[in-house]
Amino acid sequence: MDFAMNIGFSPELLGIGFAFFLLWLGLSWLYLPRLRRRALAAEPGDLARMNRRLAGAGALRDIALAGVIAFAIVLLGLLALNLHVSAVGNTDSDLLGLMALRQQAQTVLDQVQTASLSLWGASIAVIGLIWMVVSRRRAGERWDTALEARRAALRAQADALDMVALRAAAEEVDPRITAGVDERAEALTGQARKTVETMLAAQILTFKDNSEQPMSLLDLAGIRAQLEARAGQAEAEGQGEEATRLREAAEGIGQQLGKLKADFPLELEGMTGPVTTTLARAEVDPEGIVAPEAARRAALADRLVEHRLRNHLAEGRSRAGAEPEDLRGWILAGGTSEAVTKGAGGLGRAARHAAVIAFLLGFVGLGTNALGAGVTASLKEAELGLAGRLSAQSVQTAAARTEAPAEADASDLASDEATTTMLRASMRASFARAVQAGVAPRGPGPVFGPRQRFDLAAVNARQRILAVSARPAAAAVGAANAQGGAAYTVHASHANTNAPPIDAILDPPVDRRIAQLRQNERVWTSLRAAAARPVAPDLAAEQFLRVAFADEAMLRSHQVQLLADRVTADVARTAARTGTIPHGYAPEVRADFVLEAMSDRDRRIITDFESRSAGRAGRYVDDVRTGRIDPGSLHRSAPGSPLRPGGGGAGASAYGDLFPAVLDNAAGAGGGGGGGPSRTASASGKSRVAAKSYRAVRFNRRVGGVVIGRSPEGGDAADITGFDWAMRDGGLTLVLTTREGGRHEMGPFDPAIAHHALSYAADGRVVAATLPLFAAEDAPLEVPTRRVVVHPAFEDTRFACSAIQIDRFVDAVMFDEANTAAEPLRVARNAVTGFGQILRYAGPEDNTPAILDQLGPDMRGAFDHARSCGTGASCFPLETYAGYGMRFGGAGRLLSCFTEAAGPEACGRHLTGLYSETTYSVDSGVREVPYEVDPGLGFLTGEGAEGPLWPLDFIVQAVPEALSREEMAISEDWEPWIFPSFANELRGMVARAVALNPGAAEVLDEMRQFTVLQRLFRAALDGHLGLEFPFAALVPLQEATAESVVIERQEHWNHNQPFFDFMMRQDAWLRDGFARALQSAAPQGACRQALEAAAGAEGWPDAPGHWPRIAAVEAACSASEVPGLAARIADLRDLGLIEEAIQLRASLGRPRAALSCAD
Repeated sequence: MDFAMNIGFSPELLGIGFAFFLLWLGLSWLYLPRLRRRALAAEPGDLARMNRRLAGAGALRDIALAGVIAFAIVLLGLLALNLHVSAVGNTDSDLLGLMALRQQAQTVLDQVQTASLSLWGASIAVIGLIWMVVSRRRAGERWDTALEARRAALRAQADALDMVALRAAAEEVDPRITAGVDERAEALTGQARKTVETMLAAQILTFKDNSEQPMSLLDLAGIRAQLEARAGQAEAEGQGEEATRLREAAEGIGQQLGKLKADFPLELEGMTGPVTTTLARAEVDPEGIVAPEAARRAALADRLVEHRLRNHLAEGRSRAGAEPEDLRGWILAGGTSEAVTKGAGGLGRAARHAAVIAFLLGFVGLGTNALGAGVTASLKEAELGLAGRLSAQSVQTAAARTEAPAEADASDLASDEATTTMLRASMRASFARAVQAGVAPRGPGPVFGPRQRFDLAAVNARQRILAVSARPAAAAVGAANAQGGAAYTVHASHANTNAPPIDAILDPPVDRRIAQLRQNERVWTSLRAAAARPVAPDLAAEQFLRVAFADEAMLRSHQVQLLADRVTADVARTAARTGTIPHGYAPEVRADFVLEAMSDRDRRIITDFESRSAGRAGRYVDDVRTGRIDPGSLHRSAPGSPLRPGGGGAGASAYGDLFPAVLDNAAGAGGGGGGGPSRTASASGKSRVAAKSYRAVRFNRRVGGVVIGRSPEGGDAADITGFDWAMRDGGLTLVLTTREGGRHEMGPFDPAIAHHALSYAADGRVVAATLPLFAAEDAPLEVPTRRVVVHPAFEDTRFACSAIQIDRFVDAVMFDEANTAAEPLRVARNAVTGFGQILRYAGPEDNTPAILDQLGPDMRGAFDHARSCGTGASCFPLETYAGYGMRFGGAGRLLSCFTEAAGPEACGRHLTGLYSETTYSVDSGVREVPYEVDPGLGFLTGEGAEGPLWPLDFIVQAVPEALSREEMAISEDWEPWIFPSFANELRGMVARAVALNPGAAEVLDEMRQFTVLQRLFRAALDGHLGLEFPFAALVPLQEATAESVVIERQEHWNHNQPFFDFMMRQDAWLRDGFARALQSAAPQGACRQALEAAAGAEGWPDAPGHWPRIAAVEAACSASEVPGLAARIADLRDLGLIEEAIQLRASLGRPRAALSCAD
């Protein structure tokens, strides 16, 4: 094998090893001999310092020797490894041998590293333990000796003082010392007195008379006292002889008593220990016996000495535990020097050897740790290189066997670029399918099923469609300003513009394989001919590559790189052998000998890689399906006014703000009605729903509007495997083919409407158009009309007019004064609307007259409706919504009162304490009718459908609304209340009005096309047309129909009289604002010129006025030059009212018929 012997070798490694060798050589042959000679000639005072230097130098020599030996061991191992690798050839068996060698080397390196570092740690632990034992023993002995010496010195100092000086010294150190001695002496003296008294009272004597009654010494002393008293009495009576006899008896007893006390031994507790004395002495001087002055003096001296030794004891204990002198010497000597350990005997010698071994093992472990990754990487690189060469040889062999292709005209051959692109896509798709299938031998088997692949393909198709759908939005009609139409754009999020991480792994082998194929002219010509027959890309594989590989560390692993090499080589071999570009090809790597030869560790890595990738892709699909992430959606963006940096312009985010593609708490939100509804509130308090959930959007209190995009209610999925289209006479025809060969042709459709329907379905949000109530908190200017909000898929296009106009059908029919048949409907609608107002404003306060005055018209309308229609579910929504668990407090009692009372005033008492937690909002709307998928595609063709309005339904609904700030949780199976009393009658009125109005009929026809087409595309993307629907065909369709889209600005505000009056006031304010700005000296130069031009243009709406000239003011002036004017212009720009004024003036010259989009 042509391989340089450089595995593991590096200049750094050689430099470190050579440095260890030079250090050991210099210390052993130069420095240490010289240091020993100087030590022999040193003075006695320098011996300690010289010994420390010798110990340190000896330790350093031993460490260097350990490093040299470790370096030699590592060097020999690397040399043997390089010799083995250099002998590897260029055959398949050599590759297997190289793989086995790499696995063995990796195992050995891991084991050596683990074992050496473990033994190193154990050796260090042994050294530390020995040092602790030795140091504590030596330190304890030394500090005990020092303590005794200190104690003797302090005692001698105390003995030299007399009692007075000693007491003074003790008082100075701590008064408690003398107090303690005195208290001890007093206690001992008192104890001695008590003992004497006890012995004197003890019954220890017996008179040898007839009674033999026991007596104490006190009794004997009492007898003596009695005798002396009687002797004195006898003498006083003149009985001399008797007195003499009695005195002699008393003296005898006294002598006997004294003798008894003198002979009676007594043991007392003294200050210096037990004291043996006689009862006679203890009775005379107990204090002198137990606490003589000498004893007191000794006790005082002892306590003074111990007190002064207290700090010395504490320091000695801490020094015995740490002993810095020994620790410093041990560290400096590295634990290897005899000079430090010889005093420890056998323990010291053991510690020295353990230290040397620890250094040796440590250097080996550090070396393997530092070199192991590099060695393994070099072996992997060699393995990949050899595998690549073998793959290249196999591709070349297959190419050499390819027969020369038939002569082909140059026009029948694809370009080199197109061929390369197709080959690249084939190899990438094959890699994705290999990972999905679980290619590792004895791996987990298939890890990614058909449904997951379908979902990934659907996401990729959505993203591609949305990327094609991006377009510039329309500029204001007649706007000669600097903003320009290109400033407003509709763009797609998540449009696959960033390269996935896997590309860094796949691109090198893919490029190598394509380069090999291009080297063989016969093979490349065959592949160019094959590439001339385009094949749909594998969208599932491409999306899998984008979302499944996030672990970059695993992507860079050798095993994954080897897998990529083998898969691309397998595709290249097949392409060279067959002369075709493999599509839908399953790689043969499961039986590939390289993967079969993988070690268990490699196989675990590949298996883990497959399962992680599939798991990540599966989680991505689940997050898309449940609405937790946005796989792609359309957004309108526009710059704000230059006079307010950072502002958003032209209401650019109106749709996205009301209907975000993903909510912050969107877990569980469904896409296209397929999941549970979810709702949240924006920072401004606006109700925002999961806009991809049809069922949730229906219950949005701020959306009547046109809601299209519901999921099927059931049915059998149609198995569509073919999709084709054709443009004929300006119309679009679609052809769907089933698996059984059935052919369904649909159309013709307007190509622009097909374009909008496809982007609408790909976006997933289901509100086509709506006129939401304008909330005052939305903007600094309160606009007295409804905002016109249109889906970004067709916002500011000609089709947007139809989506807006159809939303007006119901109200136009119901509130047409000439339509007398609609009067009962109007009355019922107003009555139910008024009752909702009653629920909203009636409260617990006792102010019935004021409430009645405020709600009088609503009370009267609800009263009349309840009397004529009733109070049940057909007439009011309370019963229906109460069945869903909503609480209306006393509203039921109020309705019951309406049916019984003579007038609404009699029911006013029920307003106080109504306590309703829920109310509702009434609005008209357009909905897509329910449907079921059927194999015959009747749900798209309308076969069997009833009514001329199919597939749309025109309704008036009452949407529940919680009166608290908390949003209401909506269940999946709830249905909104849609005025059952007149719902069918309303549909008939709308149908008749459309039949009489050609413009309205045209609008309905366009919306019917749109609804059917989006239903088709949405069903395909959601899997209701089978898991093999050819998504890739939708992207060319979207590209081809894009040129049919007509971009023109729509109305963004409802043009009614209140709005016209509001704009007139804004026009007047601006006229005055320009005049005030010109009176100031701040505007100069271009700014003043722009202000003068704007101020001079008047006459709106009969003339363009100054509205088209505002952009020049924004461009020329700064906010500091025209502060008040700047703020108002910025507000108008952010709300889109400047362009709306231009649009409004232009539309006055081309009025449209009611409910029509025709000029």
